Amino acid sequence: VFSFFLPTFQGPGAVAKAGLVAPEAQIITTTRVIAFLNGVYSLIKSGLTHCNDGFSWPVPGSCGLATDGGYGVASGKLDYDPPSDFDAALEEMSLILTCGRMSARHTAMIKDVVEREFTATGDYGKVTRLAQQLIVTAPEFHSTGIALPTGNVRTAVVSSGGSAGGYKAVIQLMLTGGMDSYNMLVPHSGCRLGQNLYNEYANIRGNVALPQGSLLQISTTGQACDVFGVHPNLPVLQQLYNDGDAVFVANVGVLTTDVSKADYRQNTRTNLFSHNSMQEEIKRLDPFSQARRTSPLGRMTDALTRNNILVRATAIDANVEGLSGTSEVSPPVFTLDQRGITPFNEKQSIENMTEILKSLNGKMEVDTSLYGETWSNNFFNALEQNDILDNIFTSETVDVTFPNTATGRKLSLIARLMKTRAVTGVERDFFYLEMGGYDTHSLVGNRLADRFTELNAALQSFSDEMKQNSLWDSVTLIETTDFARTLTPNGGAGTDHAWAGNMFVIGGDLDGGKVLGTYPTDMSESGPLNLGRGRLIPTTSYEAVFNALAEWTGIPDDFMDQVLPNRNNFRNLFGLRDLFN
Repeated sequence: VFSFFLPTFQGPGAVAKAGLVAPEAQIITTTRVIAFLNGVYSLIKSGLTHCNDGFSWPVPGSCGLATDGGYGVASGKLDYDPPSDFDAALEEMSLILTCGRMSARHTAMIKDVVEREFTATGDYGKVTRLAQQLIVTAPEFHSTGIALPTGNVRTAVVSSGGSAGGYKAVIQLMLTGGMDSYNMLVPHSGCRLGQNLYNEYANIRGNVALPQGSLLQISTTGQACDVFGVHPNLPVLQQLYNDGDAVFVANVGVLTTDVSKADYRQNTRTNLFSHNSMQEEIKRLDPFSQARRTSPLGRMTDALTRNNILVRATAIDANVEGLSGTSEVSPPVFTLDQRGITPFNEKQSIENMTEILKSLNGKMEVDTSLYGETWSNNFFNALEQNDILDNIFTSETVDVTFPNTATGRKLSLIARLMKTRAVTGVERDFFYLEMGGYDTHSLVGNRLADRFTELNAALQSFSDEMKQNSLWDSVTLIETTDFARTLTPNGGAGTDHAWAGNMFVIGGDLDGGKVLGTYPTDMSESGPLNLGRGRLIPTTSYEAVFNALAEWTGIPDDFMDQVLPNRNNFRNLFGLRDLFN
């Protein structure tokens, strides 16, 4: 929601194993590593320009002039006059760029590469720029600790599979900011004992209530009302629900255990009503920290990998927290920009430069800087992932036109990746993506309508694409959000941070057309779930939904407590047949 590093972020690998945090590691993702290094290399070789993925805005002029040492279209350049003795120059560059932290092994490696290139070309300026590129890629440039390289190269994690019995994909769509989900699913009519629950809703919601006549009606059984209404800007959910391909879950939220008004404070470990803590707990579902800061989807990846099922986990324009598993068990999480693949260092200064850069980020001693190790490990994985995706992904297209919105582009990318399953041999795909803009402290009606319009178009295209490619029965998309909003509006026609809300799940293998959980039968200020201003206590945990989802992906029974370490704290969990066919 806010533009700062999460203070508790770890990411997979050395930092998490040590129980430390690395907030800045949030941005060491495949797309950002490649974009940053491409930009820095362009700056070193050609000055400040847009050419070769440089940092500048596009300006008139030919990028043919932006060569190694050619500054014809640059609006500025790095100015460095090195000593004529290269040993002295390398020492000086190490001092400037790493405060003299460059290890003896890396210094010798860079010197060897540069001297060979100088022997071949005699171009001292070129080899100076080459040395700078090598230094800014090394771990000593990216961390303030001491790097202790072993001299051994890293090897890619290779998983084997073949026992899953068919392909399945899970998509977690996080609507960040806290979606006002009591305006997504609204009581309409046919309520028990003559109760008019829509009037209760309208009374407490005041000027943010949706008109009853605008709601898209759906029917259900076992709830307070027989007819509910879906927000008018989400017709795709009404259609999928009526087709049996969507399920709503009522009054769901982050819980430590089942609670009431009397005991929720002492029995809730999560810091309620806060974006950071609620988002983190939804991504972890581990309030007692039993699973070493991993996520439910990451733990599913671990369990499936241990059972010889080939799994791929991919974060789209998001950090890897929502997919973090155990790094020594599961393959690294892929990270992708919504725009797709960006080639790395297309105009390399020397032959085999990528292999040299991987050697500079090789294996480290156990007492090396954990943050330097984090950079090197993430850099190596970024290059490996980019190569894999570039080879298999560029030929895949979609058959349906997706909207040119952030959410449309992300779901289009996921659809294209799913089509690579035959080439990669992947048996389970886990995807995590986010859609922002739901922190509606003001003008919730207009802002929610805008967000839902974008979401609806993207979901419509995605479901159409899946059906056209016979993948709809193999995919489940689960929507989550920080929290719901207060039922009572504030003075700015907005709503504020609350707790329990409603969620949706869509997919072709769902036993859909029903509302699970328990929709509140008393929405008034004095109701048994209302903590004030319409902040409702959840009666269904996220664990209940993820329990059924884990079973659907094929998690064996003896791994379920590892995947959901807090699930036994709840009386009611959904099983496979509650949610799926």
